[in-house]
Amino acid sequence: MSDDRRGPDADDDLGDSVSSAELVARLQRRAARERAARIEAELIAENQLRRSYERSREVELFAAIAVLVNES
Repeated sequence: MSDDRRGPDADDDLGDSVSSAELVARLQRRAARERAARIEAELIAENQLRRSYERSREVELFAAIAVLVNES
């Protein structure tokens, strides 16, 4: 069978007979991809948390304004 069916993660196919240097290189590439994905996910989560906090502060401000308007 040909290797045409191998997908984008063909480097993850560690069952092939490869030299230890090739195996190390593949594992390093995989670790780098996973590290980059984790960093991106953490940044997304931090941004969402920051937005949520800002919205919460806005709601508190609007509530305080509404109380002042209703009292006057």
